[in-house]
Amino acid sequence: MEVSYKRSMSCNYIILQGSEGEALKTYQTRILLENQMPGLLPCKHQKIDGKEHFYYEITGCQTLYHLFENRKFSRKNLETLFLAVVRMMESLDQYLMSRDCLLLNPAYIYQNLDTEDYLFMWFPLGEECADKEFQNLTEYILPRIDHQDEAAVTMGYSVYKEAVEIGLKTERIKEHIYGGMQEKKESRKEDSGDREDTQKEWERQKILDNFYNDEEEAEDRFSLKEKIFAGTGLTLILALFFLLRNVTGISIGKICLVVAVFIAILGGGAGIWYFLESRRKEGRGWDKSYKNIGTEEDEEEGEEETEGRESGEFIPVVQPDYEEVGKTVVLYGEKESMPYLRQADTEYGRQYFLQKEVNLIGKKRECVDIWLNIPTVSRIHAKIVRKAEGDFLVDLNSRNGTLLNGRYLNPEEEYLLEDGSTLVFAESRFVYCGS
Repeated sequence: MEVSYKRSMSCNYIILQGSEGEALKTYQTRILLENQMPGLLPCKHQKIDGKEHFYYEITGCQTLYHLFENRKFSRKNLETLFLAVVRMMESLDQYLMSRDCLLLNPAYIYQNLDTEDYLFMWFPLGEECADKEFQNLTEYILPRIDHQDEAAVTMGYSVYKEAVEIGLKTERIKEHIYGGMQEKKESRKEDSGDREDTQKEWERQKILDNFYNDEEEAEDRFSLKEKIFAGTGLTLILALFFLLRNVTGISIGKICLVVAVFIAILGGGAGIWYFLESRRKEGRGWDKSYKNIGTEEDEEEGEEETEGRESGEFIPVVQPDYEEVGKTVVLYGEKESMPYLRQADTEYGRQYFLQKEVNLIGKKRECVDIWLNIPTVSRIHAKIVRKAEGDFLVDLNSRNGTLLNGRYLNPEEEYLLEDGSTLVFAESRFVYCGS
């Protein structure tokens, strides 16, 4: 099988060549060419110099190889990929097409960057064993799994074990995928239940605290000073009543009138004193709360630190957060001899140093090394590869193309860069400055 790439107008194609013309007469090949099967790349056929050429359109798509050239597989990435393979196999079985003609090499598995769906190539002249191809795919994935993600490690190795022992069995693969997803959902439910129980316990404790606080406030509503003042007033009233009744001989009605006037005067004075005292206390409380704004956390940390000292535990001192200024960047030195791209269509000519052996260029920030926030640039547009012979530019099936010295590049082909070469990604122009 010979592989080549071609750019025609605004479309990119990967071309697979073969010499056996008998394959075109089969039912399966007609299904491929005359129908658009879900999950397969669109395919066209041409016969040139007695050889069969199959054109698969890959515009706006990236190979699995390029997608994870600088990234690791997470659990979600593995679920998406394995489910795509399983569904593709089931679709082939439904159309009575051979699984062995499906190419599972990472260089021939594409992802549509707009929909994030995986697309496969079915080559009529290819007769690799599907089980062996799938095993090779899992072996490619294993060293690229994010080993910080335990779920990804579990899924990757379990699927690899199945591929080695029994081959590509879709039902068994789905068990690993959906079983892991079910465990994930159950774990989320348990976490949610624990959070709900904690929330309910917190609310119940809050209600109890408020209840006991209300009781304490009711018991301590009157201070000792207020109780003494009330007792003294009552004693004076009784003494006045006794004095008027036994010494002066005034009638009880007049005595009651005098006592009522005395009580009114005393009550009014007490009311005025209570009002002024309340205002004074409110003023103090406001000042205190105003001064203590933002210090509640400090008090809690202080209490925790005190408890830690009492229990003998080591409590690390947490320093306040300060803005990190960062190191001063050296203008010349290590990067002085490093090749870089200089943006030529801006006033200041921003420089992008080529620090890695493979430097991806595009607008999908989390996947590239040189981020170009330009609408016409593809998510993963191109890459620059460093080799012993020099730096090579490769277009990665970009929609608007890549130009080198005014010439459009074929996708997936390497072109040697020379000092002063002009590169254009869609509409953004750069100059390559070699070492």
